[in-house]
Amino acid sequence: MKLDYDLSKLTIEAERDHPNAFRAEVYISDGFYPHFHRNPEIYLVYDGTVTVTINNVEYVLHGGQAMCINSYDIHSYKIDGLARVGFVNIGLNYTNNFNSLYPRRSLPTDLLDVDKNKPLFDFIEQIKGTIAENSDRRRLLYYTYVNYILYLIVDTYGTSTTKAQTKHSTRNIVQYIYENAEKNLTLNSIAKEFGYSPGSLSHFFSRYIRIDFRTFLSDIRMQKVWELRDNPDYAERSIADLAILCGFNSVSSYYRACRRYDSNNNHVQEQKATDD
Repeated sequence: MKLDYDLSKLTIEAERDHPNAFRAEVYISDGFYPHFHRNPEIYLVYDGTVTVTINNVEYVLHGGQAMCINSYDIHSYKIDGLARVGFVNIGLNYTNNFNSLYPRRSLPTDLLDVDKNKPLFDFIEQIKGTIAENSDRRRLLYYTYVNYILYLIVDTYGTSTTKAQTKHSTRNIVQYIYENAEKNLTLNSIAKEFGYSPGSLSHFFSRYIRIDFRTFLSDIRMQKVWELRDNPDYAERSIADLAILCGFNSVSSYYRACRRYDSNNNHVQEQKATDD
């Protein structure tokens, strides 16, 4: 994968970003372009070397090392060649026990002790292929998986003090847009919220998020439409209704976003096939 080419294709992983989602995978990877999601993620390197970038900060992981990635952190994985990696995407609903036991605490970011990581790596290998996207089936099992994974991490590394985020942080801006996407957000209104000038905020999107503001907001609204579309409580609502509820000014705006999203992802797949 040409990661530099894909930097302009920041995506939200809508299909597995539900609060009740749980997914564990181990696979051969050539990298992944910048993206974010609400659900926290644990990323593991089984074999090879991976440069993990989180909010524009680079970390180099080798076989047996892992990282915890927080909600809304923009992250990417760059690999020279191939690496055998794994990840666990944990729906926010499954973190309730951790949050109750450790209020105002978080998981440590760096899990770098290869020997101490072995039980964690072995367990993820054991449950790889588990996918439970917004499903009620076997939910107690997924709670068990998550609690055991978090236990292995906390027992080895403890917890971290939740770092106070500056008002201007990448993560906070992303989260604010995500949580208010249905409102009439503009570059000016967000700049005012975070104390930027509109020009500075535009530069922020160009440098750190690498996608223009309107496209970024449109992608988030599109994901929210998909979430409501799959929610039984909204089964009787039309796509037009859902598009308006999620901040689009018309259903045609929603469909334009979908066409652009499909075009971008097909282009990325075609480019990847050419690279391979």
